[in-house]
Amino acid sequence: SLATRPIPDPLAPYLPTRLSLATQIALRVDEARERFGPDARAQIEGGAFVVVDAERAPFFEQYASVVRHTVDTMAAGPFPDPLEEPVTVFVFRTPKAYVAFSRLRYAFDPGDDWAFYRRSRREIVADGTKGTGTLVHELIHPMIQRSWENAPAWINEGVASVFEAPVWTPDGKTMHGVRNWRYDGLIAAMSSPERSGQTRLDALFGMDDRVFLDADEKDADIRRDVQLWRYGMARYVCQWLDRMGPGLLWPFYAAFRAGYAEDPTGTAAFIRTVGIAPADADAAWKAYVRSG
Repeated sequence: SLATRPIPDPLAPYLPTRLSLATQIALRVDEARERFGPDARAQIEGGAFVVVDAERAPFFEQYASVVRHTVDTMAAGPFPDPLEEPVTVFVFRTPKAYVAFSRLRYAFDPGDDWAFYRRSRREIVADGTKGTGTLVHELIHPMIQRSWENAPAWINEGVASVFEAPVWTPDGKTMHGVRNWRYDGLIAAMSSPERSGQTRLDALFGMDDRVFLDADEKDADIRRDVQLWRYGMARYVCQWLDRMGPGLLWPFYAAFRAGYAEDPTGTAAFIRTVGIAPADADAAWKAYVRSG
């Protein structure tokens, strides 16, 4: 039966191959042209992203450019190490074809997800009619995977979600995130008597991946609702850190990653980076969120 959400895949491992990067890329290009026709465009961006024009979309070049710009920006900043395994990016020009491909290849209906990353296959699928914001979010995931294979789900999704509403600095060298559609769900959860205690800043630190993803919930609507505000919470924690002082998101990420074995919750990394414990920073974070 079709799954309604690609849930446990964010937790699934990718089994690397011994083939060279160039050989893997060539195989992915061949597979794309076998599936979508010999004239299907397949551009290599960022050294390892195989961007496939699945339906001869008029906006394909825009998507390829966004992949290139995103990878170049992140490579010059927090993710300098190039990918060792390729990622295929399938771009569709119609929602109908996007959904049909998702059902056929992965046996699930993407619902209202505009793009998604299948970690176990290293493939991104995008409904090109919905803009490039969610594509950027999904591009961040394989970069985090390369940087920190076992990164906790909340920091993985929080960082990626910041950039689903991306803005570049005037020189084009740095990316930040601005308020987006996740904001209203987070505000609603913060104002809810049932959920306000769960939206404390320190609640994220040490949260089990399956709890964050609500992966064991059988009801797809409940799981979707919980994901909306939990992802929103992780996003606005990361955005708050990015806006703080000279920008503390990447120093915190680096400290959390480096000390993960001894500090799996990230609390000590947060204290070193921000100067106070997550529990003591909750009021300041909430004030930031409520300021809009």
